[in-house]
Amino acid sequence: MIRRLLLHSLLISLLLCSAAAMADRHTPPPGVLELEDGFYYVVQKGDTLWDVSARFFNTAWYWPGLWAENDISISSHNPHWIYPGQKLRLALRGTISEPEPLPIITEKPLPEPEPPSYRFSPIHRVGFITPEPVEPSARIIAATESRDMISTSDRVYIAPSADRILPIAGRYIIYASPEKVRNPDNQRSYIGYLHYISGLVDITEHRNGLTIGHVSSAFRPIQEGDLLFPMPKRKPEIPLKPPVEGLEGKIIAGDLNQTMFAQEDIIYINFGKKDGVMPGQTYYLIEEKEISATGLKKDRRTDRIPFGAVFILDTRETASAAFVIDSRKNASIGTLVTSPIH
Repeated sequence: MIRRLLLHSLLISLLLCSAAAMADRHTPPPGVLELEDGFYYVVQKGDTLWDVSARFFNTAWYWPGLWAENDISISSHNPHWIYPGQKLRLALRGTISEPEPLPIITEKPLPEPEPPSYRFSPIHRVGFITPEPVEPSARIIAATESRDMISTSDRVYIAPSADRILPIAGRYIIYASPEKVRNPDNQRSYIGYLHYISGLVDITEHRNGLTIGHVSSAFRPIQEGDLLFPMPKRKPEIPLKPPVEGLEGKIIAGDLNQTMFAQEDIIYINFGKKDGVMPGQTYYLIEEKEISATGLKKDRRTDRIPFGAVFILDTRETASAAFVIDSRKNASIGTLVTSPIH
């Protein structure tokens, strides 16, 4: 509730200038409806919250506030899923007024408002790329009951790696043998190893020299021989952060050996912590077109056209995992990913 009030306050402050202009003209700006309970924008084909936020608040980074203000009914975890004809409330009528003075606090300063964030619920399913395979803590020997495939709620026997002791209640990710990721600019070289996360397991007991775990979640088929690694510290609430300027990379992999990617897919990009990339940043998907006014090769010029956006979920030293939040066409391995183009 507090977060919603803070977001609403920020929304109102961002609209003060435009609301004042409305009052002077007695009519809302083009594209805005003035109804009994507030000012609304009617969604057009191709709109996203990112676009609407940039248009009416002079910053695309306010889209989580616009989302919270409207309590948009989302059928998936993608907040940009809005539809033509849908009305987005920009501000309440009668709420734009001279703010009351805040009480003077001498003992404690006012708490800093939480930065806008994006909630990505399936964050623990997101894999990661490292230059070399991570050292596993253990491997799954077998299920305690005969199974063709290990899944959620199954109990499994676990063999810790040498000199490893798995603590009771410890939680580990389950992953298959890491896959090599090729360099899109040189197919003979490799960028690193992609670790797909198949599920989560909790250590429940040590008995008769055996370690036993409970599979709390299964995201993909789990098999005997799959490996374990301590679960990374990740939170589904990811604060928004500005992107690194002038950065560009390429899509190098996708989940489950995908080579074509659309909205809501997970992709992996060949820039990471060493480049200043952090979770919460947004970058553009870019299409490059060669144009020649004369038709001659020497007169060719390359134009870069953004056709989508990705949100960074996880970063390692040289690579990052991202979620495609908006895309007007399919991307593929080797598609260019850059800082926002101004």
